[in-house]
Amino acid sequence: MPICHESNDRAFSHSTLWRFLACLGAMTVSLSLGLELFSKAFPESTIYRFTGSISPRKYRSDQRQQALRDANRLLHLISQWDKVFPEERFFPRFATRVRAP
Repeated sequence: MPICHESNDRAFSHSTLWRFLACLGAMTVSLSLGLELFSKAFPESTIYRFTGSISPRKYRSDQRQQALRDANRLLHLISQWDKVFPEERFFPRFATRVRAP
């Protein structure tokens, strides 16, 4: 299904969305450190348990499934993070400072 802006008929290439999600899915260090810090601040949170569901029609390989799962978890973390830490937004403040070990 094409992704278009409501004001015109111009659409993204079908590969643009996948590139964006693959980029998010590759941010595993930001995801793990973000989950760790969120859980320390809110130990009662169940954010670690969130996996979300990915339709099997959305991937053809295990690698793509993992990338989509990680992107889904990261997007969920970001939505929760920005609600409880409005002064320290996940993007760009936290995620851009995280470096791979």
